[in-house]
Amino acid sequence: MKFRSIRGRLSFYIIIVILLVTSLRIGVVYFVKSQNMMTEMTDNINALVDIGSNALKRPLWDFDLGNVEDVAKTLILDVNVSEVVITDQKGNIIIKKIKLYEEQTDPFLSRRRQIFFNDQYIGNIMINFTDQFYEQKKYSDIFYEIFLGLLEISFLGWIVLWISSMITKPLLNLTQIADNIAKGNLDNKLMSNTADEIGTLENTILSMQNQLKAHIDEIELNHDEIQALYEETSAMNEELETLVSTLDKNYQETITALANAIEASDSYTRGHCDRVQKYAMLIADKIGMNARDKRNLHMAAILHDIGKIGVPMEILNKETPLTVEEMDHIKRHSEIGYQIMRDIEFLSESAQIVLQHHERYDGKGYNNGLSGESILLSARIIGIADAYDAMTSSRAYRKTPLTHEKAVDEIVMGSGTQFDGMLVDAFLEVLTFEA
Repeated sequence: MKFRSIRGRLSFYIIIVILLVTSLRIGVVYFVKSQNMMTEMTDNINALVDIGSNALKRPLWDFDLGNVEDVAKTLILDVNVSEVVITDQKGNIIIKKIKLYEEQTDPFLSRRRQIFFNDQYIGNIMINFTDQFYEQKKYSDIFYEIFLGLLEISFLGWIVLWISSMITKPLLNLTQIADNIAKGNLDNKLMSNTADEIGTLENTILSMQNQLKAHIDEIELNHDEIQALYEETSAMNEELETLVSTLDKNYQETITALANAIEASDSYTRGHCDRVQKYAMLIADKIGMNARDKRNLHMAAILHDIGKIGVPMEILNKETPLTVEEMDHIKRHSEIGYQIMRDIEFLSESAQIVLQHHERYDGKGYNNGLSGESILLSARIIGIADAYDAMTSSRAYRKTPLTHEKAVDEIVMGSGTQFDGMLVDAFLEVLTFEA
């Protein structure tokens, strides 16, 4: 059974105890009363019917039994007697008296005696007794005990409620205070004036409340400090972001200046690095490249031909086919670009891309004959973007550029041999979208 309060629980169990005690008391009273009444009734009956030979051998009525009616009337008046029957010597009924009760009961006891007159047997008397009177008296006493028991329960119940209220009042106060603390109210006042367990509990809760208040005050103080530190850090981050942005802008300007320096010596390739960077970033976005790799790809795409600074101008601008020796000079530009960039910290990763951007997927490229997945992803991307722009731009050795369709056909033909097939598919999708 669930109770809403300690008071209710305490009252319930005490009332149960009172009911059990009262029930036991009524049971004991019932048993004792029954035994006492049975003994009393038996004694009364024995006294009433003690009309043995000695008692009835003295004359009780006249010889002609003329006063039998008076005897029967006298006997039937007793509350214990239900029937009186007097017969003569032959068993003929002389007189019969019956007491009618409102609720008839069977005879409890019968007594039969002989009647003597002047020591002569003259007839018989039979008296039937009933226990109705005693039963009624017994039940009356029990009902009286029940009434007293109910009065006791009522009185004790009132006392229990009063005592339980005195016991539970401080507990209810503690419960209310605990609920307030749970809701964040730490300004509760505890009036502890007892030295028992409740007083100890009140002192404990008061100590916990004070500790919580101190802890919250400390947290609020730390929060203010953290907030101030956060604001200071935010300001520093904003300043740092500004510096990083400025630095990145400077990097970009430096890279652009280098790219322009490359293209200044060759009017045919002006804008080539920028276009290669554009195509490369389209492919990177298509395949979902992360931000760090895209940044390195961006710088590598712009600077992929920086090594041509180390190639003689007459070779770069030669309109007739190159000799083997001249081609070797051209092939060295990716390695020269790597040498220029590798010692610059923010370009060190891009330098590796520049070194590999003329490697072929089938391993027949230069400088190191790398193939397949061993070639950096960014280098494979630049290889496609560089080839497409070279075919669609005017060059010293080819004044008329290829059409977009022809260049695409050449790229598709090189898929899986010169170029990574997966990247070719991605490039064609973004190129179609751009077109």
